Amino acid sequence: MQKKIFIVILLISLAVISYFLLNKTETDSRLSQTAEEQFDEAEINPEVQPDVIQKKSITEELSVSELVENSQPLEDVYVPPVPLTEEEKALQEKFEKLGHFIPIEYYNYGLDTLKSLAENGDAYASFHLGERYYYQLLNDPTHADYDENMDYKAEARKAFDRALYLGNRHAAAVISELNMIEENQEDAYMWHLIAEDLGDSPATEWFKKQEFYETITEEHKLNAQTKYETLKQELKDRWINEGKISLL
Repeated sequence: MQKKIFIVILLISLAVISYFLLNKTETDSRLSQTAEEQFDEAEINPEVQPDVIQKKSITEELSVSELVENSQPLEDVYVPPVPLTEEEKALQEKFEKLGHFIPIEYYNYGLDTLKSLAENGDAYASFHLGERYYYQLLNDPTHADYDENMDYKAEARKAFDRALYLGNRHAAAVISELNMIEENQEDAYMWHLIAEDLGDSPATEWFKKQEFYETITEEHKLNAQTKYETLKQELKDRWINEGKISLL
């Protein structure tokens, strides 16, 4: 009797297990078929997107396109800033000290504002005024600020010269570059020597790599050296006479 009961229970258990296994297989089959149909439809009609896309783990990297595709808000994804190395920090500080970087707000100022700031002793304004004159207005007579009566080359030089006087060391290298553009070998080399004295090594190393530098004759270098000594003393006297600390 007990043996018969055991056999009945065993048969019932096997029947239950078979039922669940059969249902699971049918469910998986339906899901697989649904996914295939959705992906097939998505290929035919791009507006139809399958709703069975597997999301990546939060630990995996997500591209911007994937974030948009999966409707994941960008603000929810935090990308930590890459810290600068000690060497990069030192280089950045050097560029800032030399005056290579102009604060972004100066690029939004009008000419009148820049002129006013420069006249009141703002080295950034004077430097950027020189940039506007030489690199923007000089060759663009269609610009709204263009003045046909303005000698932009001369005014640019004055602006960079004043920027140097106000403490922007990089201005000397820019004046050297302007002379290089105009193929004035002696003055380009003379201001290059001033830039070297001011410690603007990024700019002076760039200057030495230019084809123009290779074309400077020894005669022009000797003449530039003489003119450099005179210019250097003039700059020193100018700072000292105005009660400022000489940069040279």
